Amino acid sequence: MTETSQFSALGLPDDLVKSIVAMGFSEPTQVQREAVPLIDSGRDVIIQSRTGTGKTLAFGLPMLAKLNSEDLSPQMLVICPTRELAMQVAAQLHTAGGHRHIAATAVYGGTKIDPQIQALLYGSHVVVGTPGRLNDLIEGKHLKLNKCRYVVLDEADEMLDMGFRLAIEYILGWVPNERQTVLCSATMPAEVRAIAETYMTNPATLAVNMTAATPLKISHQMIEVRPERKSATLTDLLRKDQPPLAIVFCRTKAETRELFNRLQRAGFRVGMLQGDMEQDKRTEALARFKSGEINLMVATDVAARGIDVDSVSLVINYSVPQDPETYVHRSGRTGRAGKEGVSLIFVTPEDRYYFAQIEKKVSFMTYGSPAPAPTPEIAASKPAIDTESAAEPAARPARGIRSRRPAETAPAIEAEFVESTPAPLPTLAIPTPLRRDPAEMTDVDPAEWEHLPSLIGQWAEAPLGIRFQRLAESLLAGATAEELVKGLLVSVMPRLANGSIANGSGGDNDGQRRRRGRRRRRGGGGGRQGEFNGGGGDFGDS
Repeated sequence: MTETSQFSALGLPDDLVKSIVAMGFSEPTQVQREAVPLIDSGRDVIIQSRTGTGKTLAFGLPMLAKLNSEDLSPQMLVICPTRELAMQVAAQLHTAGGHRHIAATAVYGGTKIDPQIQALLYGSHVVVGTPGRLNDLIEGKHLKLNKCRYVVLDEADEMLDMGFRLAIEYILGWVPNERQTVLCSATMPAEVRAIAETYMTNPATLAVNMTAATPLKISHQMIEVRPERKSATLTDLLRKDQPPLAIVFCRTKAETRELFNRLQRAGFRVGMLQGDMEQDKRTEALARFKSGEINLMVATDVAARGIDVDSVSLVINYSVPQDPETYVHRSGRTGRAGKEGVSLIFVTPEDRYYFAQIEKKVSFMTYGSPAPAPTPEIAASKPAIDTESAAEPAARPARGIRSRRPAETAPAIEAEFVESTPAPLPTLAIPTPLRRDPAEMTDVDPAEWEHLPSLIGQWAEAPLGIRFQRLAESLLAGATAEELVKGLLVSVMPRLANGSIANGSGGDNDGQRRRRGRRRRRGGGGGRQGEFNGGGGDFGDS
């Protein structure tokens, strides 16, 4: 059977089939095979399917086939939760309808409205937009939906989670009652069902690939970590594995910004996607990620809905999602187009309940544990590894964050120094290059040692019996003794003296100590007397 006839068998017109084949699709996906005939029959349909299954063309193809190309009024409306998803859906529908001369326009907030108004004046058969911008255009009488006969609520669960219910109901109020409605949602909470019952007529429900929560080519792995160690653990992991393209998911916009700043300061090529960003910056970040200019994207769940990159090899759940379906959506960003991928989740003690819900649907392995068909050395059990490691220390995996590569290829810094640690401690990430000839140590910029306080802080939780042994051996693996002494003198020791290492920053403690010193000197007294007498202390005038 030829490529053309496989899509023709769905009852699609020849001009649509030509566009599909030109887009590079060789055969329909499961959701397309099942949804196209249902939608083509004119029924309202609820599509419950995970991301990456081809549902955009599943609802788009049968509707595009019914549009009148000679009438430039909006005949099809697609409502999306995010700008990126709206642009992605509009581009795909515009390309699919190319041979039928169907035009699709994306409208969304975060950018000027005038160009979008102008595009609608020129005429568009399909309008794809976010609820807020669609409301603005309707209220301004720039968008008329009196001829719209096809409506799609894409990612309905996400839109309702974002509080768009009133906006959606307002938009649907301007669409004629004689319409066909398709609702796409990965989950079916009560609010989504309420929308379906109110605005759909006897809908057919199509659940595709929901029993298999995620693609088979995705390896699901987990890391147990203390909350205060999450960012350092992530940094060590990224330095070690160096994924070509990776997405890190956070739960909130504030957490996304904080993690982005940390990774950027650590020297990673990282971008950010979150709802408070201006549209041009979001578009630029997404384009840089797709081109490979940056290989790491930190994003919230909703902002990442427009990321459609087949070569993402690693998804990191920095924050555990509160429902299993969100984890399924996140994981679906990797393992696409037949490629293998890894979905990694960070689990803190506070996350155990939510992780247990996800674990009911997905089988996890501990990060760094053996693959299903490993070499004998890697496949050995923990006692066997310990016994073997006694003879060959270099063959042991690092403690805590362990590499998926064979242990013998790991750098020397990953060697384990003490076996009796009650809790795993990650390997220090030493910036490179650090080694120099001792003769070159006369002029060392203190800025080069800004990382040393944080490195020492990483070991503050270690048991006293091993703390300094591990610290010394780890640091010496990346720097000479002369460099360490110089670094301690020019950077670490002053911070230890003023207490700034204790809270990880140094801003408040440094300022407080300097102010107290000045007040003592102004008070003219020694010891602590000046802090309470003569207006020079913390309780005098300021």
